[in-house]
Amino acid sequence: RAVQFILTRPEHDDVSLGLNAHEGKWWLRDSGRHYAAVIDTCESCRLTTGFELVAWADVPRANIRMVDGSPFQLEAGTLAHYDSSPGIQRDFCMRCGATVFFRKDGRKPEVWDVAVGLLQAESGARAEEWLGWEAQISFGEEAVDRGLARMLEEGLKSWRERKRDHSES
Repeated sequence: RAVQFILTRPEHDDVSLGLNAHEGKWWLRDSGRHYAAVIDTCESCRLTTGFELVAWADVPRANIRMVDGSPFQLEAGTLAHYDSSPGIQRDFCMRCGATVFFRKDGRKPEVWDVAVGLLQAESGARAEEWLGWEAQISFGEEAVDRGLARMLEEGLKSWRERKRDHSES
């Protein structure tokens, strides 16, 4: 826990994110109540993390804050950075090696991928009170084990349907 941050609810106004009212908020799900979350199987993330699946949440930088509520500082704690490829920065903890953020130059608004495994939510590892999970695997075509990716995607779809059915009853 040498790198600490909090997420604020996705209620920032469009002006603070540099948007106009007509632009889509691709990082939001469930009528703007949750951040988009996805299981990623791309080769780059696999090689960086050493595992074939990575869970990311898309969060505007404006909603990533220091524990005291101030804007997040990239010099926080033991956070270190490197360019994994042109225009791509990855952040990790120098103490334990945990992946923290994936950042891409030129993303407007500035939205970072936050490693979901670091979040501490009341609902547990899926942080469902904060995240709206995609039922599609990101970069499934790059998965080392495409069968695993396909079964995981089927499971995610089934889980979402059961969750939807439960909320409607």
